[in-house]
Order: sequence, then C-alpha cells, then structure tokens
Amino acid sequence: MQGEQVVLTDMLQCRERRAQIQDTFIEQYHCTVISFCMNIPGPVKTNEQIRAAFDSGKNTLLLKLEQAEADIKNSIEIHEKTGDELLLAIDCPAEKIKNLTTEIEEMLKKRRF
Repeated sequence: MQGEQVVLTDMLQCRERRAQIQDTFIEQYHCTVISFCMNIPGPVKTNEQIRAAFDSGKNTLLLKLEQAEADIKNSIEIHEKTGDELLLAIDCPAEKIKNLTTEIEEMLKKRRF
C-alpha cells in the first residue's frame, strides 16, 4: 500500500495525544466525546484512498449529528501519518450518540460487502 509508514512509537504517541484531547473535552465541556478514526492494518495508516474513506465516514457522521440536532461544542480534525482523526465534544445524551454511531457503523459494514 502506498503512503508513509509508521512505527509503534508513532502510534503510541498518537493514542496518547488522542486520550489527552478526549480528557480535555470532557473536563472543559462535561459532555459526550466522539473519536472518529479508522482502524487500518499495516504500517501505512493514511493515503489518498484512506483519506477519501475517512471523509465519507466523517460526512455521514456530521450529517447524522445535524439530523439529531446534536450541539457540537468543539472539534479537532487531525491528518498525520498515523492516520486521520476527528474528535468531537457533543452536547447530546451519550445513549443517543451511541445509537447513532452504531447505526452508522452497521450501515458502513453493509456497504463493504
């Protein structure tokens, strides 16, 4: 697969950064946090094709949140060699967000096969 390769330390730093952002969002906004990223096997975590898939999923998520009238308090989008990520602080009940994200995940699984 084409793209820049990452090593374990890159991924560990990425996960630590993600956890810090999540903690900050929870502390600052006291609300539900969504971490949208893709689980890509192998040493290449992003390239044009992966980014296109990420953007498609992100757009679906944002549309569903808009339809649910979820209030996005803050968002951070990251595009680095460790992968593409979107972190959202959402003022909406966690159960509603869980149902919404599960619905999206199931819909996307059906598309792949």
